[in-house]
Amino acid sequence: MTTMTTQPHPGEFARHEAARGQLLRWTRGRFARMAAWLATCADYHAAAGMYEELSRLSDAELKRRGLSRDTLARDVCESSEREAKS
Repeated sequence: MTTMTTQPHPGEFARHEAARGQLLRWTRGRFARMAAWLATCADYHAAAGMYEELSRLSDAELKRRGLSRDTLARDVCESSEREAKS
């Protein structure tokens, strides 16, 4: 009994390598976007904690720190965004 084996065509090997490279790039991109999303979630979670702490302060103490109860949430978010960018 004789069996025949065929050798893959060199072009077929190159196509498989190209597809593999494309999959790796796609996967890395997905992981990078997921990591950025998780970092953003962590930043806003920290901002929420900061807001909780500051919201317990009196109006006089907030004023001493240069903050206002009316704009406290916006100020905390802006501060968190500036820290994340640096």
